[in-house]
Amino acid sequence: MNPHVLVWHRGPNVSLEFPQSCAWIHMRDSANRVPAKAIADDFDDAADAYRARQYRSALEVWRRLADRGDADAQYNLGCMLLRGEGAPADDTQAGVWLQKAAEQGQGDASSWAALTGKQADEEKRKSLFARNMPQASGHFTITYVATLDNGNSIRFPCADPMKDAAAKEFQLGLMYATGKMGLPQDDLQAAKWWRRAADLGQSIAQANLAYMYSMGRGVPQDLRQARLLDSKAADQGNAHAETDLGLLFERGLGDAPVDLVAAYVLYRHASDAGNDVAHEAAVALSYRLSKDQRGDAEALIARWQSGAPLPDEIRSKLPK
Repeated sequence: MNPHVLVWHRGPNVSLEFPQSCAWIHMRDSANRVPAKAIADDFDDAADAYRARQYRSALEVWRRLADRGDADAQYNLGCMLLRGEGAPADDTQAGVWLQKAAEQGQGDASSWAALTGKQADEEKRKSLFARNMPQASGHFTITYVATLDNGNSIRFPCADPMKDAAAKEFQLGLMYATGKMGLPQDDLQAAKWWRRAADLGQSIAQANLAYMYSMGRGVPQDLRQARLLDSKAADQGNAHAETDLGLLFERGLGDAPVDLVAAYVLYRHASDAGNDVAHEAAVALSYRLSKDQRGDAEALIARWQSGAPLPDEIRSKLPK
């Protein structure tokens, strides 16, 4: 069939004359069309289900709406398939739905394509992060939105606004700390976003913010605050924080006592997690330990399992 030829199909008791045929086709279309309010209600129900972590229910509704051409539903469906929520992760199908949404002008899907697609490059990424990108529909989308001090917003496609908040806030801090992705280098802003991520419990943000406090970058220098943050991060097994605490005990910094056993244990634990700096520090410090100190250290290392919080023997020695 020639796709450019309009073929009229006669309905029951309907003339083939043009006006009547148009009227009949319009009646059929209206009868099959789902009311806009019903679609909006379904979309909102799916959003509520997603927020409640009822992923399968959300996926089913958004898939149905996506099949009907709803761009926001196509985007959310693509994100769920990308994230493996409600169904096994499927990058290929996720890409199909995200591309469909992008072709309809869905802003977050277009950003996803620019940020992750084959044609993505540094200049495209910079331009996306450097400008405000509003989402016009008002629908819930699986997007983390960060509002900057200048009133602009940065949108992170396919990032859960709740579950991924800490990770994206850490990423923003890193972007400001390094002056990447179109943002200026700004220690004050880096510390601000790392503090938000640290407050949500992200260990790498806690360790980075501790460094900022120890150096007085973006925040007033405060070794006590640095130590508290490093302790929180070390409790979660962060090797950088353990290395920093080891240095604190080795040199007696920030009102901490000089304790070579505690320092060695911290270095060894961080080294076992793959931290090269900690490994070198542990090797160097080992030559300064007495036989008794080495025995005490090895016993504590054996008791401190990977991923476990700081041992009480070390925590009790940290300045309050």
